[in-house]
Amino acid sequence: MKEVFIVGEMRCLKDKIGEVQEILDQLRAKTRQEDGCIYYQFFEAEDRPGVFATIEHWNSEESEAEHWKTIHLKEAAAALSPLLVGKMQISRYNRSQDEVGCH
Repeated sequence: MKEVFIVGEMRCLKDKIGEVQEILDQLRAKTRQEDGCIYYQFFEAEDRPGVFATIEHWNSEESEAEHWKTIHLKEAAAALSPLLVGKMQISRYNRSQDEVGCH
């Protein structure tokens, strides 16, 4: 099985930061319960309020593909859409060679 890493970045309207954080909190809680989810977290940029990144780590391409079919992701995407400036940018990454961590 090939592990998958996803990084998403989005920018929201400044007056919608709290709403976006609530939606992402709910999405994080539900996503972490999915089979194959190793890591799921979101962050707000220190120097750019309203810019969020999501970082995901899946144990396989199959589990990551199933994530995109979940109702909680579809509902979160629909709720986020009117709060964002532009579209969320999503990038997929594979582990570089056999690297497993810092130590």
